[in-house]
Amino acid sequence: MAMNENFNYSELCRLCSLKSNHQLQIFDKEGEQRQILFKIRTLIGSVTTKEDVLPKNICQKCLYKLDMFFEFRASCMATETVLKNYADTLKQLAQSVSNQLSIVERGTGAPATFLNLLVLVVLAATIREKTCFVKIDNKHTIPFASIVACK
Repeated sequence: MAMNENFNYSELCRLCSLKSNHQLQIFDKEGEQRQILFKIRTLIGSVTTKEDVLPKNICQKCLYKLDMFFEFRASCMATETVLKNYADTLKQLAQSVSNQLSIVERGTGAPATFLNLLVLVVLAATIREKTCFVKIDNKHTIPFASIVACK
């Protein structure tokens, strides 16, 4: 089988192996500015070096996909961080409310304890983006707030 005389291996895209008129060099100045090598290594895990025998170009279509996937990955990672922080905050807030309720129910809390509890209930309502109605229970020497209903 004869090779096409016009075939030039180095003109192929590093990622899709297609030949294109509009390619970018991975290791030139623009390639470095656009962090192509970093994105390839991060997303694909490919060991890409100037010294390897594989093509050093990337076509516009693959470059677009690489950029979009890199942005998507960064967005997913940021979202995960925000959600974990949100969950941790809710967990800490629930623990604080529980601790404050225990202090008030035992009657060992100072009047400031009730105020702290009320602030925590308002914070919980704000974080949960719900309007909460607070009922004051007069059974205890120091009244405490309990959430009756949330809408």
